[in-house]
Amino acid sequence: MGKYLDLIEAADRARRSPTRTPLAADRNTASGVADNGKNPMPLTAGPETHSLLAAGWRPKVRLGKTIWQRPDTGFWVSQEVALYLLESKSREEDQRS
Repeated sequence: MGKYLDLIEAADRARRSPTRTPLAADRNTASGVADNGKNPMPLTAGPETHSLLAAGWRPKVRLGKTIWQRPDTGFWVSQEVALYLLESKSREEDQRS
């Protein structure tokens, strides 16, 4: 049991170590939005992009690809998933009316 607690304490010390690179400075996870505080336009600003923006979705370029933040949950998804969700929501609204 003592070895297990020592292992947990060592992992906790390593996690809290100041030499560890914070996620916002890590090039693999940092985005242009986090680096300069701006919200860049997606690489392809076509009609799909405009419909997502009009519906309240927020774009972010991350690792060269555009991802979109859902207005209802705040989760980030790819552009393809965002378009699918937007289209399915509009179909549901059409069926209700």
